[in-house]
Amino acid sequence: MMNRRDLLKTAALSLPLIPVVKAEEVAKSSNGLPPLKIEDVKVITTDGGGRYRWVFLKIITSEPGLYGIGSANDDYQSMAVIAGLEQHLKPWLIGKDPDRIEDLWRSAQMRTYWRNGPINNNVLSAMDTALWDIRGKRAGMPVYELFGGKAHDAVAVYDHQGGKTKEECLDSLQRSLANGYSHVRIQLGSYGGGGYIPPCEGSRPEGGFEGPAFDEEQYVDNVPPFFEYLRAKAGFGPKLLHNVHSHLTGMNAVELARRLEPFQMFYVEDILPPEQLSYYQNIRQICTTPQAVGELLTHPLEAVPLVKDGLIDFIRNRVAATGGITPIHKLAALCDGVKVVHRRILVS
Repeated sequence: MMNRRDLLKTAALSLPLIPVVKAEEVAKSSNGLPPLKIEDVKVITTDGGGRYRWVFLKIITSEPGLYGIGSANDDYQSMAVIAGLEQHLKPWLIGKDPDRIEDLWRSAQMRTYWRNGPINNNVLSAMDTALWDIRGKRAGMPVYELFGGKAHDAVAVYDHQGGKTKEECLDSLQRSLANGYSHVRIQLGSYGGGGYIPPCEGSRPEGGFEGPAFDEEQYVDNVPPFFEYLRAKAGFGPKLLHNVHSHLTGMNAVELARRLEPFQMFYVEDILPPEQLSYYQNIRQICTTPQAVGELLTHPLEAVPLVKDGLIDFIRNRVAATGGITPIHKLAALCDGVKVVHRRILVS
């Protein structure tokens, strides 16, 4: 009687031999181009003054003159991003095949063991966007064509304005409208303006902090009358946006969204910090004020329940903080399935 092992061996011997084809041969036969190799990686740093730095990665390939540029931007920990690129990514990346974008992205993410943090995501983004730059140059077309081409003939953009007083804000709003903008993001003072207590004012412990302090309740009280004033003066034609910049927590955020509903905001951005995203469900239950979320998100699981359950209207993740074009493209596909990213607004 033939045992199982002998049976499998006999079956294998009866099968025709299948030649082993190298990956580079597959690539050459499928796109007609010779295989590439990453020969060098350069980290390019800039200094815009203060803490602001923009970091770029240049990936140089074995094809003469062919290179890609990728962006990493972390205003607060740029030196950590630079070290990650120089000391960890660069030596690992040299010699790799730049055509294997998905494989390199996954491998670069997994090799750090702890993943989805803002530092590593910026490192991934610099590599990923540079690799897509190479792919687009080699194909002779912009990267969006590689993803299926344009989905819109144009997209709306917004202008960003603000002022120390509501009157100044109205003037800046009218200037934007006169310049042709239909969407204007507008702040009373700086981000969080309308909620700051001046230095040495308010209830403070003796000998305690004397600088400017933020008061959530004051912010919730001041911002809705500000937009009531703008609507009374400018009407409901302009599309008004506002960025809370994650200053509010819990039910204060819910209350602000409720009070802003009569003023038909185009959207309110980052009304909650990423630690309290569950409160978006409360906001959805009591009002229709559109919500835009994403600047502080770095992990895909932060966005998934917000999108899946229809709790937000616009996703606004930073490409660099999320890890590059590869994960952003997947997030956009997720959003498109439930019409969260149905209208895209780009910063002007």
